[in-house]
Amino acid sequence: MFPVLTCLACKQWEVSPTDIYCSWCGEPLTKVSLAHDLAPFYPASAGDELQGELVLINQGTRLARVRAAAPPGFVLSPPVLELEPGGPGTSVLFTFFAPRAAFWADTIRFEVENGAPVPAKVVCSARPRLQALGEALAVTEGERGPFTVTVRNVEGGPAVVTAVKARHGRLEVAGGGEIQPGGQLALRVQLPGGAPAAGGELREVLELTLLNGGTAELPLSVTVQRPPKLGLSTDHLVFGDVLPGRTRRMPLHITNLGQGTLVVTHAALQGNDGRWTLTLPQPVPFEVRTAGEESISLAVQDAGGGATAVRLLLVTNDPQRPECYVTAEARVLANPEATDAFVGIDFGTTNSCICAARPGEQPRMLVLDEMAQDPEERVNLPSCVYWPQPPVPGDLRDCEVGRAALNMAGNPLYAHATSLSIKRRLGEQHPERILGVNLMPHEIAARIIRHLVDAAEEYLGAIVRKAVVTVPANFTPPQVRATVEACNTAGLEAEVVRRHMMDEPVGAAVDYLTTLDERQDAEFGPTFHTLVYDFGGGTLDISIIRYEFDGAARRLRVVATKGDNAFGGDDLTEILRRRLRQKAEQELMGSLPADPPEKWRSMPPGDLRTMHYTNYTLLRTAAERMKRRLSEQAGDLRQEVEDGAELELIVGRERRKQYVALKMSLGEYEDLIRERLQQTRRLVDRALTAARLREEEIPLVLMVGKSSRTPLVGKLLERWFGIKPVLHPDPKACVARGAYRKGVILSHPEFGEVTDLVRELDKTNCRYGIIVSTWRGRRFLALVPEGAAFPAIGGLPTDGPPLNARPGSRLIVALNRGDEDNPDGNGEISQLGEIVVESDGAASLLPLEVTMTVHDHRHISVGLRAGGAETRLAQFKEY
Repeated sequence: MFPVLTCLACKQWEVSPTDIYCSWCGEPLTKVSLAHDLAPFYPASAGDELQGELVLINQGTRLARVRAAAPPGFVLSPPVLELEPGGPGTSVLFTFFAPRAAFWADTIRFEVENGAPVPAKVVCSARPRLQALGEALAVTEGERGPFTVTVRNVEGGPAVVTAVKARHGRLEVAGGGEIQPGGQLALRVQLPGGAPAAGGELREVLELTLLNGGTAELPLSVTVQRPPKLGLSTDHLVFGDVLPGRTRRMPLHITNLGQGTLVVTHAALQGNDGRWTLTLPQPVPFEVRTAGEESISLAVQDAGGGATAVRLLLVTNDPQRPECYVTAEARVLANPEATDAFVGIDFGTTNSCICAARPGEQPRMLVLDEMAQDPEERVNLPSCVYWPQPPVPGDLRDCEVGRAALNMAGNPLYAHATSLSIKRRLGEQHPERILGVNLMPHEIAARIIRHLVDAAEEYLGAIVRKAVVTVPANFTPPQVRATVEACNTAGLEAEVVRRHMMDEPVGAAVDYLTTLDERQDAEFGPTFHTLVYDFGGGTLDISIIRYEFDGAARRLRVVATKGDNAFGGDDLTEILRRRLRQKAEQELMGSLPADPPEKWRSMPPGDLRTMHYTNYTLLRTAAERMKRRLSEQAGDLRQEVEDGAELELIVGRERRKQYVALKMSLGEYEDLIRERLQQTRRLVDRALTAARLREEEIPLVLMVGKSSRTPLVGKLLERWFGIKPVLHPDPKACVARGAYRKGVILSHPEFGEVTDLVRELDKTNCRYGIIVSTWRGRRFLALVPEGAAFPAIGGLPTDGPPLNARPGSRLIVALNRGDEDNPDGNGEISQLGEIVVESDGAASLLPLEVTMTVHDHRHISVGLRAGGAETRLAQFKEY
């Protein structure tokens, strides 16, 4: 009878000693492994005789016969051995002579009868230098542990830690394993009797035994700190008036006033009437580090009216305050009224903001990001949307908007359910697919605008229907129309938005106009021109505005505007990200999969896509941080700025995780972006030409937009104009404030007509026409020239040959901001729509008559005749 054995892999099948594989799971029954499959050596010189040991373990269910195959120059003892299953392990000793190379590797191979071969890598390299990440371990009095001490291989070759102990016996230490160059190893540390009273300190030395390499000593000090202490921003949250059907959130900041880690073990609502919800930063239990802060979000939503209250119970490990309560109160308005007041909205590519005022109060920028520490960031809402569930058509509150959504966009698990920089896609007819649901760009933008309007309605306690919304000065008519549709979908009055839409540089200029005092009036004179360099996150506008002062009356008139709707601060961030990727690859000596989303979004889910996304997100975030630090730096261009955080990147095909700290100097950053910023000079020149002005006739250059803080922008403008440009004190919020000031005049006719203060562009700032195809190729044919007074009218046929169209053909209607007429080589030609020529049953060519009317720089209409029939055989479809 054979003894009855069970497969150790699946533990389901009885096997006999003659079996080779398990019939249930297919695993081999002969399974040999090494205690350490890496044997590192650190010879002092070439020719040294080196001795090592490898331990073989039989993890199978039957006797294993093993034969060792060694490289030339190795002597093994024994070369053949038999391993009993479940034994403690058998040693194989080997000797060889150190090679001459600084780094050398070879493999000892153990051939297993009826089993998989087992390789052991032998490496000769420089001795590694091990270092504890942070030589001080902070513990709370009375704590035992375990705690984690991270050891990093700073330089030299790989190391294998086989044992570790505390020299003075004050700590219990466990752990071991392999540490590759640049890699890390976690050790578990415990205090046998618990930590002493706060204020004490233990000094120890950790002795690490290295395989074939002696020992390494790491000094470690253990500081004993005070217990955690719960701190709350308030114990009574007063929401005030809440509009029905709205969700109003308010954060409760939890701080740790002690020294030990504060743990929130339980959080729940008591006495909830179904109106309140609680959002935690992460599932309980969650930690609040020393001097750290976390925020719980409490929200009330109701469709009816009346007062409501709830109690929040928090349970923590604070020994003095294990349980505490926070009360929240709100009053839901039953029948709120709509206000006639306007709000000012700046819907941006990367950030948006809104300005409003209560009756009798000064206008203020509304707080949109309670979690932000910087006052400027608190009034900026990241223009990012995240859907936890598939979007619901018609529901604009089915998503997260702002900082929470931006955090999700940085997580590979949720990025597919987020939308970023949707403003750049306004006017396109291609939907964005979110969790299986198609959403048009204006539908996504509507959710951001609705979030802004919700904040205004909560602040005002009334329904908001009217807004002055700003757009880039060079937005095309389809982009403007999509913006109006987004506002209409968000609940604003579309006709009001369309009629009173405001260019972003004009909004900034109106805001700055109100800050000029009499001294500055005298400095510039009663009439002067200013150039507004509006450099935002996704667009760049160059506008020249004429200021006129007549006593108390102040007016401005836009005389020229040029711009680029596809260039902004985001593009500088991308340039910096690519450079940081190169630096990381040089530092880590390996390839770094970190392509932008347009390349990896089509990849199937898996490790490769995750690598690209993780690395891209980390580098993009690091580039944002470094750009901000470099923009704030002044002085030595050679002084390097650190990112401030080590990045854990995934390197190479082997997918190893490595840490890197990246640095860059201001001079290097400026060299990276100089060529791209210098290209904006052509826009400045075109604006000056359109205004018929020279550089010396511009006494004031005003920089607005958050990206205008880039130091090189100011340097270039100063070089071009010979004067020091003025950076608006509040370069982002000034646009929304200017829009609000226009809304005030609209709401109060007694202040005068809005055109008395602001007269926007009154002539075309580009050429309008059609793109036609001939045997010579495609070309742009201008119908309305640049500089024509509004309303500008042009058409076909002109004095030249008539334009004949074949039935079924399509002609593109476009605007051209550039000088070239080749649509394929001129990126400044933007398509506005198409002329569709229908068939009347005849195959002959039809004479086409086109009448184009540019009412203002935001609106265009096209009249058509084909074959002598008014619009019957031709129609204009605007994009």
